[in-house]
Amino acid sequence: MVAGSFYLPKDNPKKPQGEDAHFICLEKQTLGVADGVGGWAKKGIDGGEYARQLMKNSLIAVQNQPRGTVDLKKPEEIEEVLDQRSSTKASMEPEELAWNIAELALHNSLNRHSVSPFSNAARMAGKEHIGGKVDDITVVVAHIV
Repeated sequence: MVAGSFYLPKDNPKKPQGEDAHFICLEKQTLGVADGVGGWAKKGIDGGEYARQLMKNSLIAVQNQPRGTVDLKKPEEIEEVLDQRSSTKASMEPEELAWNIAELALHNSLNRHSVSPFSNAARMAGKEHIGGKVDDITVVVAHIV
């Protein structure tokens, strides 16, 4: 991933840092963007501070996540899903592809007998865990054009 950023907050002396925030983590090939909601000020919430704290916490979470903790056994599994789906359809909508990958992750998370990336990470942390990890599953798919 090659990435860069430039942020220009609107000219507001009361909020010189603006209301938006973002991070780029090249090491983990991850980025995040938070659009602070100025209307929250009516409820006593500083949208800019909220967005900055959210991105700070997100970056910390990304940096501290053990590599490969998703329950896809190998990165190649995602490629297999892409290959299988592309052979059946010339083009697949991102939502449909995300659903297919989420199904695979769910299947792997429920497998109580497999050696998963999560169980490997648990063992490296000194904990014993066999199988996947049942948890929320979020998959975001985007095409870069």
